[in-house]
Amino acid sequence: MDVFSRFEITLDYPMRKPQLRLLPPRPTDAGPARPTLQTTGDDDEDVAGKGDVSTNSTKPTAKGPQDRYVAPEMKDWTPIYRVGHQLMILTMLNNGPHKLFILDTGAFSTTISPEVAREVTKVHSNDNIKVRGLSGQVSSVYTAESITFRFANVSQNVRDVVAFDSPSISKSTGLEIAGFIGYTALAQMTIGIDYRDGLMKFSYDPNRGFHPQ
Repeated sequence: MDVFSRFEITLDYPMRKPQLRLLPPRPTDAGPARPTLQTTGDDDEDVAGKGDVSTNSTKPTAKGPQDRYVAPEMKDWTPIYRVGHQLMILTMLNNGPHKLFILDTGAFSTTISPEVAREVTKVHSNDNIKVRGLSGQVSSVYTAESITFRFANVSQNVRDVVAFDSPSISKSTGLEIAGFIGYTALAQMTIGIDYRDGLMKFSYDPNRGFHPQ
């Protein structure tokens, strides 16, 4: 999705429908936003002629890092953290501590590190669950008895949460990552993403159809 980081992205998972629309212009922009696909590592780099797909419209004059801009119509969106394509959100666990979780639709379910899980619930070793990632199979897998995850304006109680250590993720992001908010949670919601300003919106409607894969 970071390819579309210059747009407001809506992922309507229950209806299996993505949408793109132009982000609200910043007050410092010189003219209408330029709709482009982000094909380099720097959103604010002038990449004309370097792989962008764009239209002939006025490009904002501001270059380099800029302060987060929260447009009036996005005042109810939640600030997030971003490192590269990874999106992270502060999540409260069982009315206790806030921890950073990566939002990952590629994760099979919501998972947590055993150390963080032990702060809020009981954790048990589980040899029946096999977890395999890009680096191979995880050697030690646990389950956490019951955790309620609260982020933005939504919450989900999960029993027998899969728990395993993933130190390489924290190392690569430079942040202490407690786990992943996975597909089983995200697929029930409509999600808005603003990569430019680090904002997200989560909407859950229990009356809408949910179509599991």
